[in-house]
This record gives sequence, C-alpha cells and structure tokens, in this order.
Amino acid sequence: MSDTLLTGLNMAITRRTTLLMGAAAGLSVFVPALSASADDGDDKRPELRIAVQQNPVSQEPVDAASNVAFRNNYSIHETVLALDMRGDFSVKPNLEVSWTWVSPTILEMKLRPGVIFHDGREMTSEDVAFSFGPERLLNKDAPGYPTYRTNFTSLDHVEVVDPLTVRFITKFQDPIFLQRLASYAAVVISKDAWQKNGGNWTTWRRSRSVPAPTRSRAMRPMKM
Repeated sequence: MSDTLLTGLNMAITRRTTLLMGAAAGLSVFVPALSASADDGDDKRPELRIAVQQNPVSQEPVDAASNVAFRNNYSIHETVLALDMRGDFSVKPNLEVSWTWVSPTILEMKLRPGVIFHDGREMTSEDVAFSFGPERLLNKDAPGYPTYRTNFTSLDHVEVVDPLTVRFITKFQDPIFLQRLASYAAVVISKDAWQKNGGNWTTWRRSRSVPAPTRSRAMRPMKM
C-alpha cells in the first residue's frame, strides 16, 4: 500500500525498511534476489542468516493467529490504526487519519487518501466495510469468525458514509475498541480483488497461499 504508512513497529515504510522487514519475516522470495545482487567473491561483509521454522500457509490474516503468521503480516498488510511501539503504546493513525466518537457506540473514521493496494487500485471505504463485514468476519460461517470472536466481539457492523469515511457501530461501549483496530486482525483487504477471485474464500485463500519450504531446503545467506 502507501509508502507513508506505519508498520506494527511504528516505522515509516521505505524501500530499505521493506526489504529489512521482509528479511526478518523470512520471506524467501527476497533472499535469492538480494544474494544474487552481491558479488560473493568481492563482498567481505559478514553474513546474516535468518532461520524460521516455516512460512505461513496463507497471507490472509484471518486464517491463522500464530508466530509464523505475525512475522509476515506487517510486511504485506496494513491495519486500520497502529500502536506506537517505540513510544508510549498510544494509538496512532494508519489507514485512518482521524476519528470521532459520534456516540459511545458509533466511531466515525476518515480514511487516508491515496492508499494503493498491490493490484494498483486505491482503497475506499467499501474495502474497509467489506474487510469487517459478514462475508469475511461477522457471520458464523465466515472464514474469519474465530478472529471476530477473539478480537471484535463488540463490533456490530460497519457503515459506508462516503468513499473516504466509514462508521464502526459497536454493540456496546468498548473502551479498547481503538486498540482492537490496531491489532494484527484489523487489516483491510481489497474487495475488488476478492470478487475477481470469484467471490469464493477457498479460491481467495489459494491465491494468498505461500509454498512452505521443505525441511531439507537451505536458505542462502544474505549479505548485509
């Protein structure tokens, strides 16, 4: 998405930090490219080897809450809000730039303009509403219903006000609802991309799958 957003570590995303985050997350696609760009014969810098037990089976965050999945999540997805992990752990803007409590159970939020999905389309409030909607989270047969039960039980629904404004409606007054919107599960996905995958979660998950490395596979060292 936008290169000005915050990560889970409250750092601005740049090309350098993206590469470092990808390496730390164990994204094997980065490693051959970076290794190949350095001349092993001339480069005398020390080697950094990063080992992980496996890659996540999917890049859809609602599929799994695990140490493996958390490593990749912030390298690929953006959450609605973010926590200042290097400061006082306060809630900071991220995909949303401002918010107002219209009432104790109605949170109105303004989206950051110009946020671009990986497919080149700009994010709108429709994507936010879909990401927190019944097809993905709220219905009992939705793939993210377990995530809803553990992270968003106070959420009733999300309303679209205009292309850059949404309202989160809660069932009751939730004093930590902003923190919930900064959690790993509060990512926004592209509604259009989901529809282009046939509007089917099985197809969507397959398109988000990451091949797991075999036990015998050795990861090439990366020069730092």
